[in-house]
Amino acid sequence: MSRRWLTITGKIVAIGGFIGWFVAMLGFFGIDANTIGKAWQAMSAHYVFAILAAAFFLIFVIALYYLWQNSRVTPENIEPRITEWLDAFGLTRQRLSEPSCHFAYRIIVQTNVPLLILRTRDHDRYLTLIANVSFTPEEKTLFDGLSEPEKTEFICEIRLEAAKAKIATSLDRASNIWTIERRVPITGELTEADLLGNIGEVNYSVLIMIDTMATGLAHRRQVRPEAAAN
Repeated sequence: MSRRWLTITGKIVAIGGFIGWFVAMLGFFGIDANTIGKAWQAMSAHYVFAILAAAFFLIFVIALYYLWQNSRVTPENIEPRITEWLDAFGLTRQRLSEPSCHFAYRIIVQTNVPLLILRTRDHDRYLTLIANVSFTPEEKTLFDGLSEPEKTEFICEIRLEAAKAKIATSLDRASNIWTIERRVPITGELTEADLLGNIGEVNYSVLIMIDTMATGLAHRRQVRPEAAAN
């Protein structure tokens, strides 16, 4: 059973339980429909207005609670919040069709770095931010020209630098693409600033990876001719 139906069932049980408790208490104190009718007739306008005031105050409190709940960020209303926040900062976005996700957006940040924002079905109480880093054509040529020990050394060097910068990344050896991933919990306290801050962190991580890879390959390109000359 889905979370939505569990919630609905819980509300029905709660309301039914309250009604049952109320009827049982009336029976316990010997209060029936006739007794209630006589009491109503005996009431003065003063008591009627008091009851109406209490009822309207209760409606007011319930309405405030509803508005407060509606203003809070939840997994169910996070998507329109995200689009609103991205549009406010002028970030280009494209909605993607991903069966494994409740929604998926591809955005381009100010440094022209592409980034994915997902709410996956497996981890639906989190936003997942993903960015991929790959070689330029020139870097791929340099990397392919390395020996297997040199490739392993280079990959370990990149992982070490990523760890120093606290970048969560993984490498797909088949495509030589590094994936940077960051999860953001969807809570009532999540704000526009939180989302933009996490996007900025992923963007910064991409730039670090790009520079580290370029520097490492450039260093090996300089060392190889010197080694050949010796």
